[in-house]
Amino acid sequence: MRNWETPEEMEFLGRAVAVLQEGGLLAPESLGSPRPLDMRGLAFPTVSQCKIADLPTAVVDRITGRLEFSNATLRDVDLTNARLSFSVWNSCVFERVCFDKAVLNQARFFGCRLVNCTFRSADLRDASFAVGHNGAETEIAATIFERTDFRGASCNNPVFRSTSFVNCKLDGFVFDGALCDDVGFTGKFKELTFRGMPNDVERNRLRINLSHAAIMWLNVDYGIDLHQVILPSDGSCLIVKGRLRAIKCLCSRLPKEAGKYGSLVADVLRGLFSDRAISALEPSQDMILISKAMIADFAETDATDIANSIFNLVRSIAQSEGFLV
Repeated sequence: MRNWETPEEMEFLGRAVAVLQEGGLLAPESLGSPRPLDMRGLAFPTVSQCKIADLPTAVVDRITGRLEFSNATLRDVDLTNARLSFSVWNSCVFERVCFDKAVLNQARFFGCRLVNCTFRSADLRDASFAVGHNGAETEIAATIFERTDFRGASCNNPVFRSTSFVNCKLDGFVFDGALCDDVGFTGKFKELTFRGMPNDVERNRLRINLSHAAIMWLNVDYGIDLHQVILPSDGSCLIVKGRLRAIKCLCSRLPKEAGKYGSLVADVLRGLFSDRAISALEPSQDMILISKAMIADFAETDATDIANSIFNLVRSIAQSEGFLV
């Protein structure tokens, strides 16, 4: 791994950054290096470090200052342990780039395309994936996020295809206007949040795989279609359609058929999902997910048998009334 401190390494860095700033191709062949291009541990030096290394002014100008790149392509680059916080990437392409253990606090990706990349144990806190200045959406395909920290991060109309989120920290992260096609989630998640785009039927089809996930809340709004969601394999979740009618039916029957605990669950379901909810869902949101963990929380009980009994009752009522997906 390079140490990025010697004059030779800084000069190499200057050449690499020059390629990026010119919107060129940064790859092993462009710098005559072995594959993959070894940029591990990259940390852009300060002006004083450059002066100590006695670098030419042209090189210093290239590798210090604000890190903003446009129309560049990075291919077969290893950025393990790189420090790229506050970097800005406009309409850039990343192919087979390793961001494992990289620090990307407040990094910005505008209209970028990331294909076959990895973000294992990467720090993406307060980062963003957004639409570019030319209206191009950021697309992420065949990419792995594993133990990635997304706290404080955001996205706007991204496209995720054949992408995996494994044991990631997604607290507070909203898949806002995201097109999700063959996206897998593995691990334990208290909540996952998806916000659709009104009247965009194709984009609102949520094609995600939760078979290897344990989830309490799946927050969806603005017309998200859950028909193609693959539920956790342990049977801990169900999907209800015809939300308003389904909630009215459930809230009518649960108190009668499950007593005190049924009443508690009905009260919360009504408060969350009916047309009289305090924070009402958008009318086009016709489907919701209900989990055993939600039921246990609503019933205010740690008794597994009680939570299971009410959850099974919810499933039975939804199925008999034609609301179960």
